[in-house]
Amino acid sequence: TSLMPCTLIPHTVVISFVLQILNISEDEVMIKFEKKMLKCVAAATAFVTLQSHAAESLYMIYMNPFEVQKYEQAAINAGYSKPQIPVNIRPEAQNDYVLQNIERFNYSPGVERLKSEVVSEAKLRKVEKTALQMPAFFAYLDEYELIALSKSKRVVSVTKMNTADKSITFSAYYDYTVGGETVPWGKQAIGADDGLSATNNFYIVDALYSSPALSGELNIIHTNNSGESHIDHPASVLSLAAARNNSSRIRGVNPGQPIVHRGIYMNESDIINQVAWISSMAEWQNQFSTLNLSINQGDGTNPSLFNHTGSLGKVLRRASGRLFVAQSAGNFNRNACVSAFNYSSIGGTSDPYDGIMVVGGTDRFGDRYPLTPNPYPYATEDRSNYGPCIEVWAPGQSMTTTIADGTLVTATGTSFAAPMVAAIAGRYGSTATRPIEREAYIRNGRTFTGKYEGAPTSNLPIYQLRYTTPNYSSIPWKLPVSAVYSQTNTNNIHKIVDEKFYDSIDWNANGQWGSVVIDLGRTRDIRGLRVMIRSSADGGQLNFAVHGGNYINITGPNAATIPTNPIAYKNTTDQFDLVPYYIPLSGNYRYIMLEGNNTASWLSYSEVEIYGF
Repeated sequence: TSLMPCTLIPHTVVISFVLQILNISEDEVMIKFEKKMLKCVAAATAFVTLQSHAAESLYMIYMNPFEVQKYEQAAINAGYSKPQIPVNIRPEAQNDYVLQNIERFNYSPGVERLKSEVVSEAKLRKVEKTALQMPAFFAYLDEYELIALSKSKRVVSVTKMNTADKSITFSAYYDYTVGGETVPWGKQAIGADDGLSATNNFYIVDALYSSPALSGELNIIHTNNSGESHIDHPASVLSLAAARNNSSRIRGVNPGQPIVHRGIYMNESDIINQVAWISSMAEWQNQFSTLNLSINQGDGTNPSLFNHTGSLGKVLRRASGRLFVAQSAGNFNRNACVSAFNYSSIGGTSDPYDGIMVVGGTDRFGDRYPLTPNPYPYATEDRSNYGPCIEVWAPGQSMTTTIADGTLVTATGTSFAAPMVAAIAGRYGSTATRPIEREAYIRNGRTFTGKYEGAPTSNLPIYQLRYTTPNYSSIPWKLPVSAVYSQTNTNNIHKIVDEKFYDSIDWNANGQWGSVVIDLGRTRDIRGLRVMIRSSADGGQLNFAVHGGNYINITGPNAATIPTNPIAYKNTTDQFDLVPYYIPLSGNYRYIMLEGNNTASWLSYSEVEIYGF
């Protein structure tokens, strides 16, 4: 300290100086500064702390669901019961009842108790509300709080939200023209005004595509030349997603990305057939990619056809084995859970690990867009839908795009928001990148716009799509497998790791109970397991137990087992054939054993995937 004034000592020098003199770990630095260091060093320490706090960012802290489960059960044993919809509420009013009581329905004593303990243990200072229907909460964290949370066995993940302070708002974006080509404001707003694109297929199910005028604009590699004759809709959607950078008309998010299009007639069976066709095509090509679905249920029937147990919900879940799905929320100024994919007939929820995201529409300021007149051939749209089923928002108002005859129009709708999400998801990874990896990337990159939904029954914060340079080390990926075993049945055991989801030949237990063991080759940091089942039941109890270990027994009467060490459980009653289930995990293991008990069908898997680092 005699070499320079206190105020000029860089904080890196101070930390190095402290470590050398005191021979202490980095975790002990802050405590020992206060007790041992000279006044000059203490002052510098305060400077370091202030600088760190000034750089805080908003994070989502996802807590261990099994710790939550323990506390939840304790609360139930003490008399707590979850809220129920009163029996005298009319069916048409049940949805509003849930949204009006959303805080009660969202409340979990297990989540709140564990949250309180995690906050206390990690000494978190700027904690936000528990806003999601999962064991998670938001907090502004500095580097020391991040270190503390990273060491907690009670925390599964800490995910940066990439948001600014809540008091700020987005600036307005506007179209601009370069070389005779319009760059839509939405492309700029999501951070995609660059020279990047994607080489994997952009899959889309929409109306008939018949646009010879756009032959030089769009890289259509397949269309079935069929479907409803609303030819302007797919032309506009695809132009925003993938119009070429060619000094003509508009420039898409991923210029020139190859497009696979299937036209549909607006009925359930055709939508099911065409989505199944596309997901099968992706499998035939051994490609994992994205699917855009700018369609939703217009009549507001509750439950929605896109409910996870509905016919269209099931087909989307099947497709999500291969494809990240972006679906438009709808333009009816109502809860999106009655129009788009959701996990409950009443109220609705979303799942951060299903590879499916419902997309709401924003204006230039990052707000839920208002009722906006549309030019011919589009009808005027009401406000964007809203609610807990929307997982990401994207530009949707006054979007400059191209209709079938090549004319530029400025139109509004969530139909134009969804393809931006699908396009940005397509930029992440490769044709081997799994849907839930793409979803994690989109979720991690979302930015809080400073706006809220402002609906009578929902006022959730608006998190808008944002392209960020991929950080592959921060998102768990599908881990390679060295070997698979089963003490139950070894026939076709290799099929559970052959990357074929829709085969007619799969592993089964020859009964209702069975176990399989996945050998990852070496110890890995495990974060989750995804299993796609085969089932002869439509509903019924299905229970999973996951064990982790670093030793396997492959000889003797109990061959192909690892020591009992349950690290996760999952129970479901919504089973049906060819849908995936994700089970969050935590721990460092080489071997993962999945036990299943199906009370309604033989136990059978088409694919099992392990995610981690």
